[in-house]
Formats: sequence, structure tokens, C-alpha cells
Amino acid sequence: MSIPAIPLLAGDRFTAHGYNLGKPRYAWKTAGESVTSSTSDQLDDELFLPVEPYSVYLVLGCYSVTSSTTGDVKLSYSVPSNAQGRRQCVGPAAAVTSATSTTMRVSVHGWPTAVTYGATSTAVSIIEEGLLMTEDSGGLLQLQWAQATSDATATTVAASSFLMARRVMS
Repeated sequence: MSIPAIPLLAGDRFTAHGYNLGKPRYAWKTAGESVTSSTSDQLDDELFLPVEPYSVYLVLGCYSVTSSTTGDVKLSYSVPSNAQGRRQCVGPAAAVTSATSTTMRVSVHGWPTAVTYGATSTAVSIIEEGLLMTEDSGGLLQLQWAQATSDATATTVAASSFLMARRVMS
């Protein structure tokens, strides 16, 4: 589900592209979504946001994921053509066997790059954030994900996982 920023209020900032520069847009999962026996990336049904051309966004994604310790999860993003930027990726390392594992993945990647995280039957937390800079085309910033290893046990991105983008420059 995607919602626009709060309506126009005193002190809002106007730009050539509209108002509310600096106010975030959110998308969140209203229900869990599962994938079974597939490593093919799928676009998430609810975690997507529109982004304008020639703009810079601060993006934050917080995801709750369950899976077998075999399936794990890989996350990447579909972005408008020519978009640039990098994201900081923090979550359990691949093949963890416990949601309380101290083995973490901390890395930096481009938005379209698939990043593999460990997951367990107890929900794990994955946090990704960074800057997304669009060029001559706007479009959608959309989470895409799949199992890292095909497994008959479902990998699920849970309800209340969310994606936020705040335009900080246009």
C-alpha cells in the first residue's frame, strides 16, 4: 500500500515539481507474501513508491522475513532507467541457523544488485538504506525478492514490512 505525504500544511516547501520536498512517502505490507521453490526475482505486490526525475531520495526499507535456513532470501530493487546510488545492507548472514545469530551481513551495493540474507522460521530483521538519484526518467522504486536457494518451505516477507522514500533534493 502506498500513500502520499501529509496534505499541504503551513511551512511546506514548494518546488517546481510540487510541494512537500522532504516529506516521506511510505509503502507497507498489509499481509505477508510468500514464495516457494523459486529463485526467480519477483516484484513485491505492495512495496513500491513513485519517484520523480532529476531528484535525490533518502530510502529506508525495513523487512521482517521468515524462511527455512536453506531457502534464505535475496533482495534487490527495480529502479527507473539511469537511476544511481547505493544502499547499506544490514541483516543476518546467509545460512544462519538462529534468529538470534551474531553472524551479520553488513555491506554496500547498488539498488539493482541482489543481496542474500539468512532467514529462519523465527522472523529476522533486514534493514537497507541509502541514496537513490534519478536522472531523466522517473518511475517506480520497487522491492524485488526471491528465495536465495530454491526450497519447498516458503520464504515470506511479513506484514508491516515497509519501504520509505524521502525526496531531499530536486
